[in-house]
Amino acid sequence: MDKRTFIPVGQLLKSVGTSGEIKYTAKDEFYDDLVTCNHFFVKYRGNYIPYFIQYFKDVDNNIIKIEEIDAPEAANRLVLEEIYLRKCDIHSETGESFTRLSQLENYIIYDHGIKIGRINEVQELPQQLIAHVSYNNKSVMIPLHDSLIKQVDNVSKIIYMELPEGILEL
Repeated sequence: MDKRTFIPVGQLLKSVGTSGEIKYTAKDEFYDDLVTCNHFFVKYRGNYIPYFIQYFKDVDNNIIKIEEIDAPEAANRLVLEEIYLRKCDIHSETGESFTRLSQLENYIIYDHGIKIGRINEVQELPQQLIAHVSYNNKSVMIPLHDSLIKQVDNVSKIIYMELPEGILEL
């Protein structure tokens, strides 16, 4: 796995209190990865700078304390910065499915519980990924968009989707 691939997982929002604590937000699918990791990265002038987590406080309000950030002034320098994790630091099932969407060849697609077919090829377009699937003796293209994917079972190699009506007839 490429350790140099960084995934945006959240954002630092504002300084809290007098000890350098910072309120943050994390994307739901990466929340567990962030809170179980002992570090994260912030992009600065094209480089990813590591920051080590001292502790998390007040889980409901998402407050983080970063090592060596001990004053509000130091914390304010990080306000509104995006939080990144390396691809290899993402271990949650949702995060893994996010990082592996381009490697879904041979997965089987189910639409509303009905087997559609096996993915023969995944085409990466600028806007999205497209799965080429054999369905009723013809090749159909199915967009692999987050809003259509309900679950990815990496063990059984199955993608459960809810496709719009008529998409398989195009």
